[in-house]
Amino acid sequence: TDDPVLINDNVEITTEVTVGSLTIKEGVDVVVKDGGVLTTGNHNSEDRSTYGNLHVENGGQVILGEGQLQVNDFVLDAKLGDLDNVGKSGQVQNPATLVVNGNAYFDLALDPSGECSPGWYDFTVPFPVDAMTGVSRFRNSDGQERTIKNEVNYAIMDFSESRRLETGYGWKKFRSVMQPGQCYTITIDDVDNVYRFKKTADGTFNNDTTAPLAYTDVEDNHRGWNGLGNGTMSYINLNASDIEKVQVYSHTTNSYTAVPMDAYTYVVGSAYFVQAPAVGSVMEYSQDGATHTLRAPKREADEISEFTLSLAAENNGDSDRFYISASEDATGEYHIGRELTKFGNPTDSKVAQVWTNAYGMQLCDIEMPLVNNEAGCAISLFAPKAGSYELAIERAPLDAELYLTYNENVIWDLTASPYTFDLSKGTTTGYGLRMEAKKAPQVTTGVENGELLNGENGVRKVIIDNKMFIITPEGAMYDVVGKCVKY
Repeated sequence: TDDPVLINDNVEITTEVTVGSLTIKEGVDVVVKDGGVLTTGNHNSEDRSTYGNLHVENGGQVILGEGQLQVNDFVLDAKLGDLDNVGKSGQVQNPATLVVNGNAYFDLALDPSGECSPGWYDFTVPFPVDAMTGVSRFRNSDGQERTIKNEVNYAIMDFSESRRLETGYGWKKFRSVMQPGQCYTITIDDVDNVYRFKKTADGTFNNDTTAPLAYTDVEDNHRGWNGLGNGTMSYINLNASDIEKVQVYSHTTNSYTAVPMDAYTYVVGSAYFVQAPAVGSVMEYSQDGATHTLRAPKREADEISEFTLSLAAENNGDSDRFYISASEDATGEYHIGRELTKFGNPTDSKVAQVWTNAYGMQLCDIEMPLVNNEAGCAISLFAPKAGSYELAIERAPLDAELYLTYNENVIWDLTASPYTFDLSKGTTTGYGLRMEAKKAPQVTTGVENGELLNGENGVRKVIIDNKMFIITPEGAMYDVVGKCVKY
């Protein structure tokens, strides 16, 4: 047919098929099988204008085998998400067989709300794009494409490992050709949400499944930071044998959150940060099990070795995460790949933040030396405004208990239930975490799990080593006869 075609159901192409133009709706696959050729327009390759356009919308997918897909213009849609809002994009499997006779565009919706706001948005592109001349945007009001000017309507920065090591910052204004898979950040002057990135004339589609990580071999804890993104044409899962977590920036909260390497699937255009631990570290991308969902199936480990805690305002889904573990072989020094410094400045965040100060850094992930089955650290809490905030355990190992302390006194068994703080605006200190490893199954040392009781006026009762103590809201501890003690 010479008419435009809208694909609403899955289609397999096994022979030569020609259509006027092709649009693939959400959740639909067009599979070009071996020997199949899908061509838009009247099949006259000498005149590109006779080819129709291919538009892969968010959630749509084109799967190319050995066949070939000929189009005039190609558009791939994507919308960024965050840890609380699912992102989505179109996908093209095996884009090497996609022949674009006209222009290729990546249309990226920056904000999950549908309307941009002041600040920065991290992203990447699936093919080379000139940051000076290859960017336009669509008006929210009428959907019309609008020409915009670099450093007037928008500005872009890139991230460098060596720059981060040298300056502690890593970002610099960017005026060159953006490369797929590298993290960039953009700020804008309007609420318009969809930005169009045009492939350079000599650029090619990216389908790399590995990304070598930059690492400067010097004795400095800031080495090895890489800003990356999904610059392929499909959803990906991440894997690196010597790295446990990545950090993801949220424009909405203006903060970074650390998440396990295998916790999420990344849609086309999404970005993340990782700290490489050594020369030769490599990030690997897998498309297996990464189709049609932002959130990858959680791949539970056989044995969880750390506590994952969340801190959030009551009745608010936005939360920060903190990871704590202990082992007898921990060195008490920063170990890249097993511990993690918190990216960005937590006190600039719009949501609650939690970290520990160690080795001259703010850590969101710490592995402490385990001595006599015990370990502990102080924590800092940041509240963007005064209110009630809840600290809760999301995941926990079976062989340990975790307690909240105040002025080094145990005040709550986090393993039994979350704890609610009444925090003032700003940073609060004085609190800490204490971990106790179980000596044997069903046997614990120190505080006995499940024996904490709420009392009136914020007073709490706690059983420690079979003795009852009373804890005031200020953290002071008294025995049953009223004598002040310190455990």
